[in-house]
Amino acid sequence: MKPGGDANGSNGHATGSAEWHGMRDRAAHFWVASLGRLSARWPRAVRMLKPLCAPGAWHASPTIQHATLANAARVLGPDAPIEEREALAKAVCGSFYEFIAEVGRNSRRSPRGMLVEVEEIQGHEAYMRVRAQKRGAILAVAHMGSYEIAMAALREFEPRIHVVFRRDTRDFFESQRRALHERLGVHEAPLDDGWGIWYHLRDSLCKDEVVLIQADRVLPGHKGVAMPFLHGHVEIPTGPVKLAMASGAPIVPVFAIRTPDGRVRIIIEDAIEAPAPWPREGVHPALVQLTRIIESYVKRYPEQWLLFHPAWMEDQPHQCAPQKGNA
Repeated sequence: MKPGGDANGSNGHATGSAEWHGMRDRAAHFWVASLGRLSARWPRAVRMLKPLCAPGAWHASPTIQHATLANAARVLGPDAPIEEREALAKAVCGSFYEFIAEVGRNSRRSPRGMLVEVEEIQGHEAYMRVRAQKRGAILAVAHMGSYEIAMAALREFEPRIHVVFRRDTRDFFESQRRALHERLGVHEAPLDDGWGIWYHLRDSLCKDEVVLIQADRVLPGHKGVAMPFLHGHVEIPTGPVKLAMASGAPIVPVFAIRTPDGRVRIIIEDAIEAPAPWPREGVHPALVQLTRIIESYVKRYPEQWLLFHPAWMEDQPHQCAPQKGNA
């Protein structure tokens, strides 16, 4: 008998659990891909199905329930009634449903066709004054709202945008994302290609080009700092600030918020400077400033923050926490 196994020479519980998780992941990938394909062909039908499908996904998945309820408690506070936490958790599922449906719709639309959803762009004039300095720009975005529509809008006045991302294991999403990037004319910078991609991004910024990067989640293999964030601490990636330090480019937070009528309001915040070096003790002030801006949007639009894992470090007991930052 193998150490730790049962009489049949295997760890039955671990094997069964792994098989169950694998089956559940495959089922989730199938339904998400099916929704995307359906939305590409019959977007109106997908909208009609939302009141049934979005709550159904929440009730059917204990993993989604656990993560979204944990995040809702950190947003609303420990004294928030369970009814309010459940309402927010289900609203996040509804926003994710809208995101998947949008991926499908965009797969058959031109960049110009996507722009019909833009309500307005706030902060455009200030942004153009920053860009007139010819130092490039690091556009820090969050997993919030509709950043595909934001990319289409930004391409109207930015000729070269490099999008930093990690390839999706789901072939359906990866193929649609690649096709969308090609239609938008943006340049992919996949982190899967190794650390050399950061040198390429630094050089691109020095040529007065633009880099779009997620700033609210640390990807596997990369570094972050635990920052105070609403009712707990969230690990914020250091990549945007270190890239700004290496290139001299400003960080410009950009948010694409869905309005009640289904359109998108793009908000370009004031630029954040990140002079070198990183402080010997504590956290770079630019990271603190960037965190506070992201925090303010999560507080105002928590149902649009599309994270389906426990985002707060206090809810991740098995994670080795990095050094905490001071706000």
